[in-house]
Amino acid sequence: GIANIGRFMAIADAFRSTLDVPGNVAEFGSWRGANIMFLAKLLHVYDPNGCKTVHCFESFEGLESFTDEDGSAESSRGTYQGSYEELADLINLYRLQDDIVIHKGLIQEALPQVLSKKSPLTFSFIYCDTDLYEPTKVILELMHSRLATGGLFAFDQWNNESWPGEGLAVNEFFEQIGESY
Repeated sequence: GIANIGRFMAIADAFRSTLDVPGNVAEFGSWRGANIMFLAKLLHVYDPNGCKTVHCFESFEGLESFTDEDGSAESSRGTYQGSYEELADLINLYRLQDDIVIHKGLIQEALPQVLSKKSPLTFSFIYCDTDLYEPTKVILELMHSRLATGGLFAFDQWNNESWPGEGLAVNEFFEQIGESY
């Protein structure tokens, strides 16, 4: 639909502004892979000889870890359950296996593990589509120092009344460290 086209255009514009910024790309909350595939394809179009990798963080279990900050979003428990096998098949179909790395597991567990193993890992573009408070808070706390100067955080559900947790985590983060952005 029109909303999805507009969303993809906005993502492409934001993404394009980070092409000259050093660092990789990350998406948190990839569900069925449409956006992660889009980001990898954008790299092929805009930076075909570049060396950036797209990191996909997804539990493939659907929405499960709710807090009070998530409000009525808990009624969506279990939704947005993706399939690792389907996403891996799509990545292979489009020959993007050298461009995308999947980190399977809850973000709160997978992200600290990945960062501890890859200490110099930095990012130019971080797309957060977790919908929920706790994973968004962890992403901001751990990725803030990994975002290269000139890089961007993008949030899919910031200030969305149906998904208050993501926005609350961002707003709290800005209260603490907002002058950096």
